[in-house]
Amino acid sequence: MQSSTKKIDDFGIKIGGARKDLWRERGGLQYEDLQEMSDLEIQQYVVKKEIWNLKPKDFENMVFVEGRDREAAYFIKKVYGAIPSKPKIPTYLTHKEDISKQLKAYIDMVQGIKKVCSEIKAKEDIEIPTKDGTTTVYRQKFLPLFAPHQEHFGRVIHLYDEYTIQVSSKLFSAFQTPIFTLQREIKKAKFCYTEDEKIKATYSVKMFSSIEKSGTLFPKNVSNKYSDYGGTLIYKIGENISSVFCCNSFKDTTNVEDYVDHTYILLNENGQIIDYNFDTVEEAYQRAKIYDSEKQKYTSGKGDYGRKKKYIPKQFEALEREGTEYRSFKHAKADNFLDVFQFKGGEFGNWVNEKERQASLDYCYDALMDLSDALEISRDSVTLGHQLNIAFGARGHGSALAHFEPLYNVINLTKMKGAGSLGHEWIHALDFYLGTQYGIHGLATEDRVTKYPIYKNLRK
Repeated sequence: MQSSTKKIDDFGIKIGGARKDLWRERGGLQYEDLQEMSDLEIQQYVVKKEIWNLKPKDFENMVFVEGRDREAAYFIKKVYGAIPSKPKIPTYLTHKEDISKQLKAYIDMVQGIKKVCSEIKAKEDIEIPTKDGTTTVYRQKFLPLFAPHQEHFGRVIHLYDEYTIQVSSKLFSAFQTPIFTLQREIKKAKFCYTEDEKIKATYSVKMFSSIEKSGTLFPKNVSNKYSDYGGTLIYKIGENISSVFCCNSFKDTTNVEDYVDHTYILLNENGQIIDYNFDTVEEAYQRAKIYDSEKQKYTSGKGDYGRKKKYIPKQFEALEREGTEYRSFKHAKADNFLDVFQFKGGEFGNWVNEKERQASLDYCYDALMDLSDALEISRDSVTLGHQLNIAFGARGHGSALAHFEPLYNVINLTKMKGAGSLGHEWIHALDFYLGTQYGIHGLATEDRVTKYPIYKNLRK
């Protein structure tokens, strides 16, 4: 088979989805962007993450890069989580103008909250000191977004009409979170803690001043070395007598005679002794890091304990084609997809290398030829009115082998794991194509469209 040295690039028209990169660069989706969208695009893109997209790493950057207080970053996280993921459109709203008002209210709401949160740098920006005491960012910044100023005071708040549907009680509750609640939740979640802080918040180190030898340990059968315990150790620190459980971890902690006076013991989050006889506190915390790492591997199913592997069908581990040779032992080219099948466009993911691009073209070309022969349709009919797009590892959907995107009428095959999935996804594309022929905004086989006469006509 001839080898190709020419770089394999995207072909045909650009499939779509790039416009969202533009509005992300300028601060998120605006209501004006909806003017150029179809109904399907509005349904897809008028969501929180396209207007304001925050990820866990962003909160860490707020604390460790921007220098914001933990309370400020956690408050923003709490408010962001309370924002509905998409606009609420009641079923009784049927006029396009009414729906547009709700879409605008939702976008303006998220953009407004985003702007206020961008100004919150410290806990003093949440509970704001004034001459008369303190006020809150809720009353000073958030409420003016949604309610007339003269109605801020009082138990009943009258929102502007356009926000009565979009603003929820959960959101108002997040706005009013007091500092002490934020600090309690930060401590519990170890929010934006450094690794050392997490270790010291989880494990504790204590020194023995003397050991009550009368303390008796009763070893037990341990089924889980990270949760059960071996017995109870009674010890004395100063004038106080305490008792702790001993869990079997690095070594047996159940023998009282092994403990040395004036050394440090390491306790886990449950108050169980996991190791002992340390000369310094630092030495004990270093052991805690090792213990914590082992525990994480154990509880997450990683490391030596085994990891759940993604299922890849055995028949796809070593692909070997059997059937008609359509390409005369030559490689398929991107132009073949435009000229033979008349695809509207095609693209490759950034992580699909040249070898994988060529293999994808070859296998997909053969599969489409087989599909055409099996259905007894012309080559260009497989693109369903020349409107179908194809992508290889470019529009990933998690661990899915392949998927069809109705919004852009594109079949995506996830690198080589998509092998064997083209026919399945093509049926989804056909389903969508039939729906569009009858004016349905969705798949023809969805239950909500059974009122259309499509089924009767399909039988003819």
